[in-house]
Amino acid sequence: MATALKLTSDQVKPSRLVDRLLRGEIDPANDDFFIIALEETKRAAEKKVQRIARLQAQMEKLQAEIEAEEHGLEGLQSRYREQLEAIERYQNGEEPAECIIPRCEDAERKAEADARREECEAADLETPEGWERSSVRADDEFVYVTFRKRRATTGDAPASVRSRVIDAVALFGRLQAQQRRERAQVWNRLGRYTTMPIAANGP
Repeated sequence: MATALKLTSDQVKPSRLVDRLLRGEIDPANDDFFIIALEETKRAAEKKVQRIARLQAQMEKLQAEIEAEEHGLEGLQSRYREQLEAIERYQNGEEPAECIIPRCEDAERKAEADARREECEAADLETPEGWERSSVRADDEFVYVTFRKRRATTGDAPASVRSRVIDAVALFGRLQAQQRRERAQVWNRLGRYTTMPIAANGP
């Protein structure tokens, strides 16, 4: 059965509970740390709903792009037929039409890429001490140079959040069990008092 929060103050908000859980500040009488797991599942479900909505929007966008590409394909097929007709007219003595003059777009893109690569290779920047150059790239306006440096080690890695949560929840369970035992002992003592026979009044 799902548990419920026992208090309504900011102290028991899931975010505050997480902070105190990781610090080991546990109050078994008032805290309900299992609400954190419920909230995590709820947030994960909300993220799934949002992702589904984004994917549906992407599907609509992709469908529009597919239709645009199909329209473009039809245009290219029409252009191909026009080129065949233009070649035939040229062979019959007409001047070459614009549509059969090669555009050489691939060669133009290659020339641009070669120029950018030469700019990257020519980038002469002093590498800071302790750093190394990891990548160089260029666009139409700038040359980008990236440097990287290995992170300094700080000894033993701190305990993972997951392990700290497991330890804190285990402590929480032990404290709650201790409280239950103490309450049971109190009720047992009270039970003995209430069942004790009362002596009858004398004559």
